Amino acid sequence: MTKMRKCPNCGTPAADGATLCAHCGAAVPPLPTVGGPAPAPGRLMTNVAWLDVVLGVLTTVAATMLFGIGILLAVVAYFTMRASYPSYARGLGIGLAVLGLAFLGLFGVCVYGLSSSGGIH
Repeated sequence: MTKMRKCPNCGTPAADGATLCAHCGAAVPPLPTVGGPAPAPGRLMTNVAWLDVVLGVLTTVAATMLFGIGILLAVVAYFTMRASYPSYARGLGIGLAVLGLAFLGLFGVCVYGLSSSGGIH
């Protein structure tokens, strides 16, 4: 069973696949799709998605050489590039997450070392 729509011009029922009204010839709009239109696919920097992810991770690692400003630039690059280059931004995000976990781990090791040596009372 096909869904019936009405012509916006004359009100005559139009079949689901019809683009023109059979009675008056007016254009009949298509039925709306559930969930809206599909998002536009993102572009690739290297033409290979996994290579873009690796490039993003390596960019984050290289940005740590600039310390605070480099990490800030990686965060800004993530938010500005995630719509147009999603694979590269995913690599930046992975690199930032790993970097954050590494800093937390080093902080934990330092606190443990200080507390076990009697440096913290």
